[in-house]
Amino acid sequence: IYLVGGQLDCVLCYDPQDDSYEEVIDFTTAKLFDRLAPWDFCSATVWGSEIIVTGGCSCFDEDEKEPTGTVQWYNVSSGNSWVWEDSLPVRIFGHKSVIVSKQ
Repeated sequence: IYLVGGQLDCVLCYDPQDDSYEEVIDFTTAKLFDRLAPWDFCSATVWGSEIIVTGGCSCFDEDEKEPTGTVQWYNVSSGNSWVWEDSLPVRIFGHKSVIVSKQ
């Protein structure tokens, strides 16, 4: 189970068999923090071995939320590999996302 978003400055992986958490990637030491979009109120979903994080906002002030229009991928298999792309047609936050196979 991977935990992303909110106030985390890392990606956590929870192993229910060991009842333990592992910090998979620390954005501050990996110098990714400035490159990744804010993850407050983002949405995350899984496609194959990738976690896809969409939208989110900067919530420095509760009254001034700045939504993003980003899509970011984390490849679980390769580890430590983030791809960032600003490709959503609108800036969104507080949404949900799902993947549906068309097969």
